[in-house]
Amino acid sequence: MTEKNPPNGDSTAEGASQADPTAHWWEQPTAAAAGAPDPARSDPTMIGSPTTPFAGYDQYTPPPQPYAAPQPPPQQPYNPPPQQYSGPQGFPQQPPPYQRPKSSKTPWFIAGGVALVLVLGLFAGCAALVSTATDSLDNGGGNAEGKYAMDTITNACSLIDTSSISKWAKNQEGAPEHTETQPKSYTGGELECSAKYKESSPSSKYHNNTASIKLEVSFLGDGSFSKHDYDSWKQYDTGTTGTGRSSGDVTGLGEQGYWHSEVRDYSSSAVTDYTVAVQDSNVSVKVEISIDRADGDSFSKEEVATVAKEQVRKALAGLKK
Repeated sequence: MTEKNPPNGDSTAEGASQADPTAHWWEQPTAAAAGAPDPARSDPTMIGSPTTPFAGYDQYTPPPQPYAAPQPPPQQPYNPPPQQYSGPQGFPQQPPPYQRPKSSKTPWFIAGGVALVLVLGLFAGCAALVSTATDSLDNGGGNAEGKYAMDTITNACSLIDTSSISKWAKNQEGAPEHTETQPKSYTGGELECSAKYKESSPSSKYHNNTASIKLEVSFLGDGSFSKHDYDSWKQYDTGTTGTGRSSGDVTGLGEQGYWHSEVRDYSSSAVTDYTVAVQDSNVSVKVEISIDRADGDSFSKEEVATVAKEQVRKALAGLKK
């Protein structure tokens, strides 16, 4: 501030209008005749310009503006690609089901018809072969070639003497039972006979002595996979050893043979099983004798072995062609 305000009513400002003596000096307009711009029309932001009405004040210098970094170019908003409807939220979107391309069904019908004809022809051929083979086996054609046959056997018990065991029990218990199975499929035919005798024990009134005999005959089938039953018999009978068990070879009967003995002791009695089996040509024959006697009623095991061998020899003789 370099100038002082004039006292009220003492004087007028330079260039003030003389028309209104009661107006204060600042209410008077500046001298327009001198060519000064009207402060009411000047730009208020241009402080310190020659047109400012308040002469004498220091010119305002604005503070330096901070460095304005160049603005980055505007980025385009990201617009995600349209999504297919994937069902309710929370479930993974399943891929669309595979669509098999459409094609003509005519070739398939033709191929199916040809395949059906081939299958029917094959089925008919197999049925004819099975029928022929079955007829042949059912008529006794299943026996492998050999020295023995079952064509004339109507009662398997006729091949042995069932009364040979009556020396260990006198009374026959029912009639002997027998079965004759003609050759079928892969088997060459089978024969079975069983008989049982019993009597009261001479030494124990609480025990009955019994004796039983069983004959088994098996013919070898004519198939390429047929095997002698003798092999499975021997494996079963002699495959287990232990107390009361013993076995050995049989000579003089057939091509091969074995014997097997097993004794089972109980509190007041004992059961002895003695088996003789042989294989000769196309047949397997086995005779098993079982003796159940009280402890006070002794018997000879060697005599049981002799009877068993005799019955095997008798069966082989009755089966020869």
